[in-house]
Amino acid sequence: MTMKTKQELMALELDKYLKASKKEKGLILDSLERQTGMWRESIIRSFRREQLKSYDLPPKKRGRGVYYTHDVCLALEQVWKAANSCCGELLHSLIPEYVSIFKRDKMWEHNDEVTGKLLAMSLPTVKRKVSGWKCESGRRGISTTTPSAIKERVPLFAGKWTEVPVGQGQIDTVAHCGGSLTGDFIYSCGYVDVSSGWFEYTAQWNKGMEATKESLECIRKQLPINLNHIHPDCGSEFLNSVVMSWCEKNEM
Repeated sequence: MTMKTKQELMALELDKYLKASKKEKGLILDSLERQTGMWRESIIRSFRREQLKSYDLPPKKRGRGVYYTHDVCLALEQVWKAANSCCGELLHSLIPEYVSIFKRDKMWEHNDEVTGKLLAMSLPTVKRKVSGWKCESGRRGISTTTPSAIKERVPLFAGKWTEVPVGQGQIDTVAHCGGSLTGDFIYSCGYVDVSSGWFEYTAQWNKGMEATKESLECIRKQLPINLNHIHPDCGSEFLNSVVMSWCEKNEM
C-alpha cells in the first residue's frame, strides 16, 4: 500500500474514529494495523495529523520566502526598458535616477514597498534579474568585438577609475547597422574622459585599422584636453599594429 493510499484511508476513517467509544477505537486501530502494516502508535499520529489539517489554507512551503516579488521585478523591468535595455552593471547605478524621473513625470505606479525594495536591490541581484531578459526587438544586441592574439601585447589598467587624471578615458565603436551586420555601414568611434566626463564622437566607414586610426586622431585634435591614455575593449579595430603604432607614437 502506497503512502498516498494510507493517507486517504486515514482521512476516511478519521470521522468514525473520533466518534467511536474506547472499545470501538481499539477495533478500528486493529483493522488499520492489518490493512496498512503500520504500528498502532503511527496510526494514531496519522489521525492527529489529519485532524490538524486545514483544507482552507494552502500547504506551507519550506525555505525562504520570495523577497523580490513579481511586482518588484515589473518595476525593475520598467527602469531597464527606459535605460535602453542596458546590462545589469550599468543599470544598477541608474535605478534611483530613473525612479525619480518617473515620479516627477507621474509615470511611477508602484507603491512605497516595491519602490523601497527596488532601490535597495544589490548589484548581483540586478545582474541576475536582467540577465535573461531580451530587448523589445527580440534579440540581446549585436556585438562586433572579436578578441585578437595581439591583446597580449597591450598593458592592462590597474587601479581605481575614480582616481585617474583628466586625459585618460574609454574608447569604443558603435555599429549603425540596424538589425544585421551584413554589408558595409557607418560606425561611431567615441571617447569618454573618465575624470571630466567630456566625450567626443566621430563617424567612420566600417571599422578598419586605418579608419579607426584616423578617427582617434580626429578625436585627439578636437579634445580641449591632452589625450594621455586610451582604454579600448578587445575589438580588432583597436588591437592591431596600425593603431598600436599610433598610440606608441603619441605616447599613450
